[in-house]
Amino acid sequence: MLALVLIIPLASGLITNVEMPDTEQKLGREIIITSNGKQWNQSMWDDLQQYGITPLRLLNETELLGWRNDFSVVDLEDFELFNGHDNNWRGGEFELENYIDEIRVVFEPSLPASAAEYLIYSFSSIGFEISNNLEDYNSVIPHRELISPNNNLQISSLLEIEGILWMEPVLSTEGRNLHASSLMATGDNLQTPHWSFGLNGSGVVLGIADSGIDYDHACFRNA
Repeated sequence: MLALVLIIPLASGLITNVEMPDTEQKLGREIIITSNGKQWNQSMWDDLQQYGITPLRLLNETELLGWRNDFSVVDLEDFELFNGHDNNWRGGEFELENYIDEIRVVFEPSLPASAAEYLIYSFSSIGFEISNNLEDYNSVIPHRELISPNNNLQISSLLEIEGILWMEPVLSTEGRNLHASSLMATGDNLQTPHWSFGLNGSGVVLGIADSGIDYDHACFRNA
């Protein structure tokens, strides 16, 4: 008598944070909402939730960028809706179409779960793996990812993805304090004659106050 034993792996061992959605599934899209001349306030901001719109950020006094999941409502009282997709390449002299190197992608803040799922799926479909933790994208501080395109097709596909605040090249940085002190003191490079008189900053106490921190500054990058 033969006994047939089937070994079935537990499903929980195969589950990740996000299941890739079917390509036909509606995960929403960016949208611009105008308030018809009225200045946005908290009450108007909250009212958008009932229409299936998650507010992301203000563009100006009368325009707001949001993520829309419910397309059943066509007309919104006191609001006008427009498509809001517009990726911003902050590469200066580097043209995105010709730039095949490491790129920093900065996502819109406060993205809902459906938007995060859309981004994870969209990036995966063109060969990039980004964080699959939905909470990363829901923060008021924009989530960032580093990717390395290897062909122009991937770059052109990036421009079609919604939910991106901007993209920029990852450039090497280094501190040049010695050069800076020389330029400020003499206008020349690597000339510090004042140091011979003991004017080197020792014993000086500095107080600095700021409203925030630039995480991309050379002093904090990779910290």
